[in-house]
Amino acid sequence: MAAEVHSTKTRLCLCVFGVLLSMIPATFSLSCNVPDLPCLCEGPTQGSGDHIEYHRITCFLTGEWNVTIGVIPLTRSLILSCSHGGNGTEEPADLKEDLFHKFAGVLQNLTMRRCKIGNLPTEIFTDLILLQRLLLTSVDLNGERLSAIGGIKKNASVKLYSNKLHSLNSDSFGNYFSNVSSLDLYSNSVQEIGNGTFAMFPSLRKLFLGNNTISVVKEGAFSGLQRLSELNVRGNPSMFDGSWCLFKNVPFLTTLDVSFTGLTNATQFNCAPLVHLRRLLIHDNNLTKLDGSVFALMPNITFIDVSNNDLEYIHSSAFHGGLNGLNHVDMSGNHLRDFPILAFESTPNIKSINISYNYLRVIKKGTFSGQASLQTIDLSFNRLHTIDMFGFVALDNLTMIDLRHNNFAIFPENVVWPFDIQPPHIPIKTFLQGNNFNCGCHWMFYIRRGEFKDTYPFFILSDNSTWTCKAPSPVANKPMMTLPLEDFWCPYYNDEACRRGSCECYSRDVDEANVFFCNNNTMHSLPNFPANTFMFECDGCLIDDQVTLQVGAFQASARLTFLVLQDIGLERILPGALQEFPNLQQLDVSYNVLNTFSDDIITNLTHLHTVDLSNNRVNSLSSNTFATNLNLTTVKLHSNNLKTLEDGVFNSTTYLEVLTLHNNPFVCNCSLFWLKQWLQSHLDVVPQLYDVKCYVNSSNPDLYPIIQVADLDFGCYNPDVLTVQEYNAVIVTSTLTLLFLMVGAVTFRHRRAIRVILYTRYGFHVLHDDDDDDVVLDNVRWEYDAYIAYSDEDIQFVLENIIPILEDDDNLRYKLCVRHRDFPPGGCIATTIVTSLEASRRSIVLISRSFLQDEWRLLEFKTAHQRVLKDKRNKNLILVFLEDLTKDEMDDDMRYYVTANAYLSTTDRLFRENLLYEMPRRPLGEIHGDVDER
Repeated sequence: MAAEVHSTKTRLCLCVFGVLLSMIPATFSLSCNVPDLPCLCEGPTQGSGDHIEYHRITCFLTGEWNVTIGVIPLTRSLILSCSHGGNGTEEPADLKEDLFHKFAGVLQNLTMRRCKIGNLPTEIFTDLILLQRLLLTSVDLNGERLSAIGGIKKNASVKLYSNKLHSLNSDSFGNYFSNVSSLDLYSNSVQEIGNGTFAMFPSLRKLFLGNNTISVVKEGAFSGLQRLSELNVRGNPSMFDGSWCLFKNVPFLTTLDVSFTGLTNATQFNCAPLVHLRRLLIHDNNLTKLDGSVFALMPNITFIDVSNNDLEYIHSSAFHGGLNGLNHVDMSGNHLRDFPILAFESTPNIKSINISYNYLRVIKKGTFSGQASLQTIDLSFNRLHTIDMFGFVALDNLTMIDLRHNNFAIFPENVVWPFDIQPPHIPIKTFLQGNNFNCGCHWMFYIRRGEFKDTYPFFILSDNSTWTCKAPSPVANKPMMTLPLEDFWCPYYNDEACRRGSCECYSRDVDEANVFFCNNNTMHSLPNFPANTFMFECDGCLIDDQVTLQVGAFQASARLTFLVLQDIGLERILPGALQEFPNLQQLDVSYNVLNTFSDDIITNLTHLHTVDLSNNRVNSLSSNTFATNLNLTTVKLHSNNLKTLEDGVFNSTTYLEVLTLHNNPFVCNCSLFWLKQWLQSHLDVVPQLYDVKCYVNSSNPDLYPIIQVADLDFGCYNPDVLTVQEYNAVIVTSTLTLLFLMVGAVTFRHRRAIRVILYTRYGFHVLHDDDDDDVVLDNVRWEYDAYIAYSDEDIQFVLENIIPILEDDDNLRYKLCVRHRDFPPGGCIATTIVTSLEASRRSIVLISRSFLQDEWRLLEFKTAHQRVLKDKRNKNLILVFLEDLTKDEMDDDMRYYVTANAYLSTTDRLFRENLLYEMPRRPLGEIHGDVDER
């Protein structure tokens, strides 16, 4: 019996394995003939039988991997990965000398990850004559077990990431002369490098020692590396503590990376000639200065990165000394407040200079001068506010200047003028986003008006659509290039109040009209501004209250358009006080103590569109207050003492868009009933509508939203307002509307049942998808109309309910695939399930507890579900629940499907109709003309 169970389980595993194998891309094979070892083989590339050779094999080692490696097929690239150190334990494994002997004439790449190695024999790699790449990462190597590396004979790359190397010396890599060309010891714990450590690698061209803790480097550490071209020691923060001239034994270096090493001075770079050096990376250190000719012993240098240091000083000759090949310099992220002039006069081929993220304030005359090859200058994220004349000059090939996020108040005109450029010329992209632009004065107005590009076609202001104004205050944070031309103002100092600093004064570019902002209690009385004043704003500007505004308070000005008199203690505005400003458009007298606002204060101000009387003590307004102000769009009356408003006060405000009335102590009586009606017809005009409240009667201290107060409570309601006929019409209309809504609600709630009945009983299709039901004549994959998946315990339900509905009906005879009846004897169950499902137009899955406990039945559901996901057609899968089940009893796929899709229940009295509704419209037999005649 046990043997039979084992045979059944084996058969199940092989069948499922076959199904999974069919889903894997053809470029991979799982039949690597590696017993008891999970491997993934890519290829093969050549050979056959026992001599097959794979392109790459990846094996996941969990047991006695040091023994089983010998059974892995031949491969060019072998990747061995261990999950628990290897050898089935956490203990390291001693490798055998002939462990990789069988791969001698084939293996080119060998990788071992997290496989803890004990003994590493010296001769283990000597037979791998084709080995080009060796990667041993996290294998617990230490400095006493590296002699095998010296035995590599091929010109190979060796990477020993994340091991336990602490110190290296002349004995670490054995006594062989290796042909290793690249050695990477990144991310170990190396603290000391002794004399002659790398003497066994005369062919070494690249050496990586980054991310260690190197603090001691002996004088002969790099001796013998006459071919070394790239040295990387980044990420060793104590490497240069009291060290000697480290690089004197590596004269052929072309790339040197000493970033993140705690370097505090640059003497290392002029203590020995590095005449072949091209790239020098010294970023992210602690350098505070660059002395004169510091790079003079690197005459062929092309790239210097000294970014993210603490540089405060650069000598004017730091880049002198015949650096004819220097192309790129990065000094970003330092503390430079000044930059020397003519610093690059000895670098004729310089192309890119980056001094971003410093503290520069001024570009002095001659700073960037005569560099004919210079293409880009990055000065972003500094504190620049000035560029001197000839700060940029004779830069014939310049294509980009980045001045973003500095402190320029206006466009730095000296970026433009010094250039003696004759067209045609490559356009110079200039970036200035994030500066503190004052959107006024002639340059900004000139740019906004679009004339800049016509006069200077060789300049492109690439990001001017993002420029925002920081001043003047009324336009702060507004985009400059969409700001109206009349909002561009220059500082103005021709008035006494402006000269004293009592007011912020501007003159408008477009027409030289004056704009004045006076705030913060700086004056004893309102000033007399010039007649061409366009805007006057006083927000709490008076030391003493201005109780009355009378005629002659200001000099008459036909230009005055905006007048703001906030918080100056106004109690009265006399008639005629504003009549000398016939073009006034905005009047703001908020936050004062006005009790009245008479009819004749704003009479004949026909251009007025905004009046702000909020936060005063106004207690009434007559019906003629706004009678002559036909263009009003905004009226603010909130936070006053208004108890009533005369009927008709807003009759002339045809264009009113905003009316604020909240925070007033209105009394809802018959004289205010008109306001409720007006509010009902202007709901979109009144913000905070439900804060417009009133007292309903004197005995109730509570306030109620006017719009919600009953008409009867206003005390003037007429019961005859509606005629009997109108009343009856309202009743009939309301009844019909309610009946229509009830019918619609019932129809919506039972919409599926209605569609099912219309389809199954009358053949009428409503939103029924037939896109795969009629076009099947040429589709050879269909054998069945439906596949029935069910538990053995539910076979009786299939025989008594499913088959009679779908196969025995005289009108619709569907062809079903039933396991007990239609599966071929002796076949692989998994394969038969997959092929039968693929040959069926629908999959009907009968769910019960016994179904959920049967692994074969779950395979049927998962295969049907995968088909739905592949074809993106939910209708292909029909779930039928034979009993009530909770979602906790289902697996994740079924729970997800039931949550997102409809399913059938046998307890539904329309179960038969619902099942037929989910089936194809026409059975296969009807389409192919082979319906049985009974």
